Amino acid sequence: MKMRLPSIVALWAGALLAAASLSAVPKGALLHLPLESRTIVAPIGFQLQPVELRPEVEVVVLFYSASWCAPCKQAAQALRAAYPEIAAAEPRLQLLTYSLDRSADARADYLRTTKFPWPAIAPELVGRGSWPDAIAVGTPSFQAFAVSAQHWRAITAPGEASDVFQQATFQLNQNQSE
Repeated sequence: MKMRLPSIVALWAGALLAAASLSAVPKGALLHLPLESRTIVAPIGFQLQPVELRPEVEVVVLFYSASWCAPCKQAAQALRAAYPEIAAAEPRLQLLTYSLDRSADARADYLRTTKFPWPAIAPELVGRGSWPDAIAVGTPSFQAFAVSAQHWRAITAPGEASDVFQQATFQLNQNQSE
C-alpha cells in the first residue's frame, strides 16, 4: 500500500534552495550513529534531553537550519503547521532539526529557544567525524537518511522540502514492498 504524505509542495516551496551537485553529505554517504544507537535530543523545559528515535523509524529527514537564517524561520513556521499531518501520515519517517550555528552552545541555544515539536541532532555532533558543519546549498535545506543499526545512509542530496520528502516517501514505499 502506498503511503502519501501531505502536500509538501505547499510547504514553503517557493523560497527553499534547490539541491546542488556539491554537498557536505553526498547521496550514498554514511554518517556514524548519533551518540548511542538511536539517541537524538528534544528540548524539555530549557534542557536538551536525550530521547530515542521511535523503533519504527526507517528514514530521518534533517532540516538544516540556523538561528541567524531568516528563511529558516519561515520554513520552520510552515513545518510546524504541517508536522502533525506528516507524523500521522508516515510514522516510519522522523523530521529532525540539524542546527548549523557556529558553536555547540549556539546550536543548543537555538534548539532550546525554538522549541520545535520534533527532535533534533545533538549539538555536540556537528563538525565531528562524518557529521557536517556546513551545507553547500545553504540553509534552509533538507536531506533524507535511511536508518540502520550501524549508520545513517544519505538517500538524497540536500535540497528542497518537497523533493526530499517525496524521495523519502518513495524509499519507504520501496521498503514496504520488499
